[in-house]
Amino acid sequence: MPSDYNQIREDNIRKYGEGTDHLSLLWRLYTDRTHFIFELLQNAEDAGATRILFELSEELLEVKHDGRPFNLLDVRGVCGVGEGTKAEDLNQIGKYGIGFKSVYAYTSSPEVHSGDEHFRIENYVRPYPADPQEAGDSWTTLFCFSFDMPKVEAKTAFSEISARLRNLSARTLLFGNYKENLTGF
Repeated sequence: MPSDYNQIREDNIRKYGEGTDHLSLLWRLYTDRTHFIFELLQNAEDAGATRILFELSEELLEVKHDGRPFNLLDVRGVCGVGEGTKAEDLNQIGKYGIGFKSVYAYTSSPEVHSGDEHFRIENYVRPYPADPQEAGDSWTTLFCFSFDMPKVEAKTAFSEISARLRNLSARTLLFGNYKENLTGF
């Protein structure tokens, strides 16, 4: 059963306010817009993924992994600020609940499809139901990032992300538990 996105959204409006412009600074914490790739690798690792796939097109990046499917705490974590689900687990990396916000360098409305959870996030903290999409075969989680940020043309997003994916170092790949390493770029 999916999380109650309406309740999470209402909770977040109470918590963060009606306006969300102040939250836009979160994706700007990183000097490199492509930093979100490392955040997605980290999140996949923390979910126990052994495989991850980046599928890049000129309008969209899709990322799939085979880790544990999303649950309510994960939904609240990616839709919140400072609500990471990893603070008490010393075996997991991210714990501040802001790393996922780095995707907003390129997209205004990321989508998550994982287990029973199918939602898009608007205004950084407001989840809405999304039409279900299957991750496919042995994948458990699918992230969809449309390149729709007004300040970054889709062509620029494609170029920057493509360059980052091509230049991931062996150290980055060895850091994770990926049996089949990274594929799809």
